[in-house]
Amino acid sequence: MGLERAQADTLTVEGWLRRSFDGIGLTLDLLQERQRLLDTNPTGVAAIEDILRGFVDTRRFDIILALAIDPDGFSRWSNQANITTIDLRDRPHFQVHLQGHGGTYVADPVMGRLSRQMAVIFSRRINHPDGSFAGVAVVTLDPMVLSRQLAELMPPAEVRVGVFRLGGEIILRNLWAQQPPTGPQFPTPSITAAFAQNDIKPFRTVSAVNGQSVLVGLRRMDDLSLGLAVAHDLDFTTRRAIELRSLVWFVDAVVAALLLAGLAVTSTLRARRVAQALARASAERERETATAQAEDDRMLDTVAGVF
Repeated sequence: MGLERAQADTLTVEGWLRRSFDGIGLTLDLLQERQRLLDTNPTGVAAIEDILRGFVDTRRFDIILALAIDPDGFSRWSNQANITTIDLRDRPHFQVHLQGHGGTYVADPVMGRLSRQMAVIFSRRINHPDGSFAGVAVVTLDPMVLSRQLAELMPPAEVRVGVFRLGGEIILRNLWAQQPPTGPQFPTPSITAAFAQNDIKPFRTVSAVNGQSVLVGLRRMDDLSLGLAVAHDLDFTTRRAIELRSLVWFVDAVVAALLLAGLAVTSTLRARRVAQALARASAERERETATAQAEDDRMLDTVAGVF
């Protein structure tokens, strides 16, 4: 039961992540559209840029920064009013798209050179209409905001959740809502090994932190090259099962007591109705007897008058 619950929780976390990332995909699409308009209809660029600024300035979708990097690796446009040209040629999220990666890429958490805060970076290649490289669209998110939201979904007191790049660092943990990271963090060796061997199934292991048995559920998000792990302490899971079983027993006892009380009430009501029916029958018999006696007396009086 515990392993099944841990695995089911991975589906819950993936669903939450994909809803949270919907705005990222839309923003990357708008950055791609901005480039298309630059190539074909520059008069429409200002409207797209206003929409992008609106998304970020209101912190919609928890986005920190929307950025377009030119094909030479320098920042070219962002939602920030006074953007400076910054060399981003060494960043992995530029290099991977320069080398041809066409999907969405998620980088390890880094200190943003424009935002100047820790950020999770999502990026996508931007192309000219002929398919040639036009640069990179970048969207950055605040990992601490996402961690607090994740902690509301999966409280750290009950379960530990980590989202990480396959082969890379953890980008999000519900524990960060209580204790922000002070340096790079990586999945445990057992989780790393499971993903490396593509052995994506729940398992039981021992925590390196407290030596307790934990139940771990795993899931891949291959389109984003992400993995996620959900870990329940076995003691907590067992205690929760005992509490649930006790609750079921208590409910069963209450239901049984109510049924017995209902039967007792029903029996009492039935006995009362029977007694009332007997009383009515007895009264009816007495009335009939009295009537018959009165009729007999009348007849006797009539007979006496005759003789």
